[in-house]
Amino acid sequence: MTQKRSPAEVYFEIEDRFKELVEKHGRCETVHDFIDRFCTTRDEDRPADTMQIYRGWAPGIDMLWKSLPPSFSEKEEWSQYPFRVVWISDEEWSTVTYCEGDLAVTLHPRRASFLLELEYSEEHYVQH
Repeated sequence: MTQKRSPAEVYFEIEDRFKELVEKHGRCETVHDFIDRFCTTRDEDRPADTMQIYRGWAPGIDMLWKSLPPSFSEKEEWSQYPFRVVWISDEEWSTVTYCEGDLAVTLHPRRASFLLELEYSEEHYVQH
């Protein structure tokens, strides 16, 4: 008969497995590699030629940032460490947002779309 584990025990086991994954595979080369590794769903209601949003989960920031592609940099003024951290990549026209364990990765097909997201985010994060 298996012993029931507490939620904390399950969380720490997941965190340990996540650490092993990050240590084994290291930094992702592209945002697509990052999505493949950390995201489990994509918002399906968006046309293919518009911004795409991928979602996932991570047990903490410390290991997550070590996996981000080198083109990403933290947008400190939008972040509220350790609860929310936002990274952007001008090179890949994408953002990664970590908020209390949840991940959202956006990919843009055009630079203009990416710049609109940054403008909206600037207004939103300054207020919140």
